[in-house]
Amino acid sequence: ESIDPISAERIDARNVRRVIRALEIHHVTGFAPSQLRIKSPPDFEVLKIGLTLPRDQLYARIDARIEEMMEAGWLEEVETLLSLKIPQGAPSMSAIGYAQLAEFLRGEVGLDEALAETRRLTRQFIRRQANWFKPDDPSISWFIHDAGVDEEIEICISRWVNTELADE
Repeated sequence: ESIDPISAERIDARNVRRVIRALEIHHVTGFAPSQLRIKSPPDFEVLKIGLTLPRDQLYARIDARIEEMMEAGWLEEVETLLSLKIPQGAPSMSAIGYAQLAEFLRGEVGLDEALAETRRLTRQFIRRQANWFKPDDPSISWFIHDAGVDEEIEICISRWVNTELADE
């Protein structure tokens, strides 16, 4: 509060992670975090590129990714974290799926239920991301992640670079 009253008012004091982050920002930069949040346009041009997929394809890829992670030893990783007495609220346990697999390992839910909840939370996160990056945002050049998309993106970047160089 004495370092940055504006951030102290904005951050819930019970959210230890955010309080620590604000103090780290001040310690590293010497500036109050609220001073650094002041928005000003950059003094350079920016090209934003977004990749997207139809929702059903994205969900199918996520389901496949969860299966791959399980086959690669995800459950064993969570088991190791629990054996090391990593607290449930630790950052390493806050990623989607870790708490759900820990519940399974503690016998609180079945594996199918833990994985279903992991899929549900991941899909929920995807919907939140879709709200952060709007498809109709004119500042983003959107591409559907499909065969040949890399060439389309290369063309977009080349055109943008050439336009920027021509404007100089």
